[in-house]
Amino acid sequence: MSVEKILIVDDDPHIRNACAESLKMEGYAIKTAENGEEAIEIIKKDFFNVVITDLKMPGIDGIEVLKQVKRISPETEVILTTAYGTVETAVGALKIGAYDYITKPIDLSELDFIIIRCIEKQELAAEVGEFKELVNLYEVSKAVNSVMKLPDLLNFIINLACDTLSADGGSIMLMDEKTKELVVMASTGVRGNLVLKKRLRLGERVAGYVAQESQPVLINGDVKDNSKFNNLEGFDGIKSGMSVPLVRKNKTVGVINLNRMSAESKFTERDLKLLSVFAVQAGIAIENNCLFSALEEEKEKLNAIFSEMGDAAVITNDEFKITMLNQSAKNLLNIKDKEYQNKNFIELFSEFNPVASLEKLRIEKSGVFNFDLVKPEKHPLYLSVLTTKILDANGNVAYYIFVLRDVTNERREEKIKRNFLSLISHKLRTPLVSIIGYFSILKQQGTLKKLNDIEKNALKTIEKSGQALNGLIDKLIWFTSIEIDSLELYKESMGLEDLIKNSLGSVPASSTPDVQISISPEIKKLPKVHVDRTKIEQVLQNLIENAIKFNKKKEKIVDIRAKVMNDFIQVVIIDNGTGIASKEFPRLFQKFYQIDDYFTGQVEGVGLGLAFAKRAIEAHKGKIWVESELDKGSKFYFTLPVPSPKISH
Repeated sequence: MSVEKILIVDDDPHIRNACAESLKMEGYAIKTAENGEEAIEIIKKDFFNVVITDLKMPGIDGIEVLKQVKRISPETEVILTTAYGTVETAVGALKIGAYDYITKPIDLSELDFIIIRCIEKQELAAEVGEFKELVNLYEVSKAVNSVMKLPDLLNFIINLACDTLSADGGSIMLMDEKTKELVVMASTGVRGNLVLKKRLRLGERVAGYVAQESQPVLINGDVKDNSKFNNLEGFDGIKSGMSVPLVRKNKTVGVINLNRMSAESKFTERDLKLLSVFAVQAGIAIENNCLFSALEEEKEKLNAIFSEMGDAAVITNDEFKITMLNQSAKNLLNIKDKEYQNKNFIELFSEFNPVASLEKLRIEKSGVFNFDLVKPEKHPLYLSVLTTKILDANGNVAYYIFVLRDVTNERREEKIKRNFLSLISHKLRTPLVSIIGYFSILKQQGTLKKLNDIEKNALKTIEKSGQALNGLIDKLIWFTSIEIDSLELYKESMGLEDLIKNSLGSVPASSTPDVQISISPEIKKLPKVHVDRTKIEQVLQNLIENAIKFNKKKEKIVDIRAKVMNDFIQVVIIDNGTGIASKEFPRLFQKFYQIDDYFTGQVEGVGLGLAFAKRAIEAHKGKIWVESELDKGSKFYFTLPVPSPKISH
């Protein structure tokens, strides 16, 4: 515990010594001076809690000692000793800062009582000062998470700092990253408006030095009198100043400066430490404010983009309650402003028949999900819905974003195309049946034996072309049938190995000498699948046929594997062919799409096989995709759900 220090000033050695001995016995640290001049020199060198001074002394009297003490050390309290004749003068001294007075002859017990009260007042003042510091620091810490505009935040911080540290003025300067200059962004005091927006280069003046070196600086007196900074220019009139860097993530982002204009009132090292605490909190507040402003700016941009989107967009919470929707969505759904609030997205589409149930979105594992909504009327309305899940930090759904497009015209055109393909396919089938049928009759009757070689070759060409055309028509019929909105599947339990072998029987090229097809023995051990046998066999046939047809190597290898993954059986067909460029992946399963001739080697086809496979697999609630690299072959994957135990085998 620190010992209170008392200075006794009196030209009478008896009074001086008597007071000193008495107060030493009370545990105080005592120093004495026999006149005012000596007392002032002692006060300049050391701090005292209390100065007891005689009012009437030769040379510098007690009133002057009082004034000098308050100038040099404002926290020190002064008690005057006086005779009855000078009581009026002593009372006047109270008005200029004396704590109390005591008349002579001095009652030592009364003096002790006054000193005790004096010390208590000092302790209370210190507690109040510390409490004020804590309150102001708390206010700064609250500003860390505030949403004030940056100028308001900076003014708030500098005013709190000035109030806490009894500064006459101050400023906060931030770094301009482009010019590497300090810019005064907030200021207070007599220079406030004069220095606002002023710029300093790094190394210029004290603040520039602090920013450059990232070190706090305390200067009492004229800058020119300080050997370390005498090459720097200071501001006239400032007698004591502090500058502390604002640092965030090991980077100086600015400087906070405080000043006092009185030479008698100087900042201390404790003040510098307290300002450094302010600077840390201020740095955090400024960084948070900048981040918040950046987020607000991005939010405004996103809101603008969201509002101006041509497609209808709706944002809901995890319970499908609508939180936002743009003007396009209001127009599409015929909703007026504010009508959507607290409405459920699913309820808006009660008159629609979802191709994929909206409720299934909750259990859908993928982050992006696409489905159609159909409003059955005389003229049906089709909406394509792209759904994206936004997850929180714990991986739970926080929001759903629905992007809706009116695709009625597109669906109508697709229906017309399907109907046209179906019509053409059936119209072509009729004359083709006659061509193939009559050719079979000619063969059976031995007519070909009577023809010359040219005629035989011509008829064989007719037969081959007829069969090829028949295969294409079959694919068109299959495709048009599977493209209908409500696809009917005739499911049965089948072993995957049987499906594969049946498919191979429909791929003539699979039995040629240059083709090696292997089926993993593990496939026998897999559970049966509940599928439309005809459609899945067609998928396998198309994939195996492609693996052979688009392979230019002399030895064509096809490897068929499968395994159980969660609730699905994953099938993969691997080939050693040319491979496929990744840029082709997005369009590979589109209708009538074919890779460039130079890549496929001008292999004939119409681009329906993979489109058919995608539609058939998705109709079974599975997925199909490809992995491939040029010159490293391809892997075509698809999944089929493992049937429920309730399904009989």
